[in-house]
Amino acid sequence: MRRTTLLWILLTTALLYASEARAEGQAYIYLGRTYASQLLLEDMTTFGGTIGAYGSVVGFELGLEYSPTKSFQIQGSDLGASLTNVMGNLVVQIPIGDFYPYGTIGYGILIGRANDDSLPEDFLGNFGTLNFGFGAKVFFSDSVGVRLDYRRFAVQTGDEPPDLTIPFTGIQIEASPDLNRFSGGVAFRF
Repeated sequence: MRRTTLLWILLTTALLYASEARAEGQAYIYLGRTYASQLLLEDMTTFGGTIGAYGSVVGFELGLEYSPTKSFQIQGSDLGASLTNVMGNLVVQIPIGDFYPYGTIGYGILIGRANDDSLPEDFLGNFGTLNFGFGAKVFFSDSVGVRLDYRRFAVQTGDEPPDLTIPFTGIQIEASPDLNRFSGGVAFRF
């Protein structure tokens, strides 16, 4: 609880700072790859986007991404599954002309769904995710550029040790269920 409260204070401070007169809006549309082998899922193509407000050094962004997979091995069945990730992030960047290397930290929710109507809605569960990462943006004009991004998502399972128990089945995955995502795409500023 204390971690979540501190994170929201940091994100609110970043949003207030980013809303100063020099703030600009930015959006990012991306395609990436999420590595999730510890969650019994095959690696997944990820589609997503962010929108945010940035000062010269500090910014805040909200993101949404979707990662479908065709393979989820459980109880002898091969099911399809998907992960949806909703997150808010604090971004600290170093402007070097139109080149912006950055670091980021944030928190969100990871929503897992099996692609089988006979299973309950919460079959895979919903979990908090602490994420951190880094990347770089390069703008080729006043409004368009490219962005490369790496994120690590630490899935907050609430279990001790940090194993993951899949709801409904009770199956326990004996691993620290973290995800790694690499992405690249088009960045816009307005």
